Amino acid sequence: MRSFKTPVLLPTLLMGDDPYLLAELSAVMAKKCHYLPVIDGPRMGRPDAEAEVIRRNNAVVRAKAKTIVMANLAQETRSAFRSRFPANMTLSVQVASEVTTKTLGATVRSGTPLTWGRKHIAIGLLKALRKKVPITFTDEEVEERFLKPEEGHLVVCEEDNELAQVIAANYAYALGAGLLLIRAVAKDEAVSICEAFYVAYDNRSQSITETLDGLRGRLRTLLGGIPLDGVTGITFISKEIPWGFAFHEVPTTHLFSYPDLGIAIINGVAAEQDGSPKMRIAAVIDPATIPSTEVETVAISLARKGMLVRGYRGESANVNDISRMLELFPYDLLLMATHCGDSGGWRETYEYQDSAGRNRRLVLDTALGVSSVPGRDKLEVVFFQKFVSLDGIDWENKEGLKKLPIGTAMDDFYRLQREERRATSREKIDRVVSSAAMSMYDGNLIVLPKTVADNLSPVILNNACTSWHSLAGRLIFGNARAYIGTLFPVIGAEAEQIAYRITDKFFGKPLAVALWRAQNDVYGDDVRRPYVMVGVHYQRLSFTNEDARGYLRNRLSKSLKHWEGRLAAVGETSEDKAETLKNYVDFLSGELSGLNGVQRPSAPEPPR
Repeated sequence: MRSFKTPVLLPTLLMGDDPYLLAELSAVMAKKCHYLPVIDGPRMGRPDAEAEVIRRNNAVVRAKAKTIVMANLAQETRSAFRSRFPANMTLSVQVASEVTTKTLGATVRSGTPLTWGRKHIAIGLLKALRKKVPITFTDEEVEERFLKPEEGHLVVCEEDNELAQVIAANYAYALGAGLLLIRAVAKDEAVSICEAFYVAYDNRSQSITETLDGLRGRLRTLLGGIPLDGVTGITFISKEIPWGFAFHEVPTTHLFSYPDLGIAIINGVAAEQDGSPKMRIAAVIDPATIPSTEVETVAISLARKGMLVRGYRGESANVNDISRMLELFPYDLLLMATHCGDSGGWRETYEYQDSAGRNRRLVLDTALGVSSVPGRDKLEVVFFQKFVSLDGIDWENKEGLKKLPIGTAMDDFYRLQREERRATSREKIDRVVSSAAMSMYDGNLIVLPKTVADNLSPVILNNACTSWHSLAGRLIFGNARAYIGTLFPVIGAEAEQIAYRITDKFFGKPLAVALWRAQNDVYGDDVRRPYVMVGVHYQRLSFTNEDARGYLRNRLSKSLKHWEGRLAAVGETSEDKAETLKNYVDFLSGELSGLNGVQRPSAPEPPR
């Protein structure tokens, strides 16, 4: 069935921020059974603008794009890519008519265009793609929200992000999927739903079954119904709501509409292309803070298939080493088995004057992750901060904030020197929402949204309790191509059963199907289905007979040489930066030294 077959990546990639121009270009360039990659331009106003450019550069490499069409991008943005892309690889256009078969070097459609209103842009684009005609936009009012699937899959997309709609339409076309646009849920409602999952077991007035059944009904009511006739799977594209929990009938998966939806799809599609590398290296984390019998079961199952398994158990699963491992170790598959939950911390109030002379009052919650640095009499501290309010307006009250002259208030706050940035009040709180700390052997690890797995795009199975909240978005942003986590607590026995089924019994099946069948086996018709997947639904676990040990040695050696060079370049100019780089070098050196000691475990009986 085509809905579970990976589309072929087209060699042309679109980059831009104008959804209507991107839709016009898509209509004349996309090809059936192929996926036309579309990504937004780098957010050059961010403090990490260079990282934004690098992420898109890496996405182009993963997509193996031969031509990049830069759609009405600012000169500053085009200049940022000048040293990265050869001039003959890019085509800068201001309007769709500048792309022709001659300028693109590939077939561009022509003909009488489909005329469509600016509302529900995804439906108009998918119609034009199916008819193989261009599209033009008018101010006509259009209310159509649904197109039937051709091949069984359905893409359901929240309608409040036009760029996400363009990407959703291209994705649906590549799969022969149907498309349904749904109204976006207000921010406070979305927060309420995710919070209700997080605290599901805290409700003493009713059973967990009643609580979860109520949540499922709440989600279905908000959606207003999904036509499931002939549907064999659903991809939900949303900001944060785990819609798939409400639909046990078919396999479901999720993609976040923001940020970087286009890159997330590229990571998943590219990994499944013919000739793409298979999985060689698995990493498992078990700090031994809770019973985690699935770790050994999964490690043995994967080792039997020829994967090299690196285990971090007990003392080796400390905050420092795991934070380095997540970023530097080249794993293709990661299993985490530990406790996860929001950490306690402090609510702090800061009063200061912004650059426009306004007096500001910022309230934020802060959680800390603290670890010792091996070989040095110092602690490494990671801050997680969540804005609570600005000038008395709740940070989640977007309408209220629109009326507030925010200006440079936030930038000015972070520009303050440490001695100037002092809280006028500070109180201890039991929970910093969204901090999502994972319990390691020696303390809490706060995972930041940074590139993971030595710039690979791994599959991550986080078997920790409530591990879907916050971490799903951070690790997908870090280039994980698939992430499976939990909405509420799980016990050891069920965690083992799910992990075994995904990595063994249903190994090689599309991940969305493997997870769906695993939960069918373990939970039956019970509403209690804690696991949720993010990523394209058809990607699979795989293995190769290549020399995994030699591959790992080569990657670690190259990475070590890179960081040694960075350390030498820093020298004595920055003590803090040099210490961080030295920590990277020490970690990689230790991994290389211990590589020959990695043993394949013996095989116990799998769980029943």
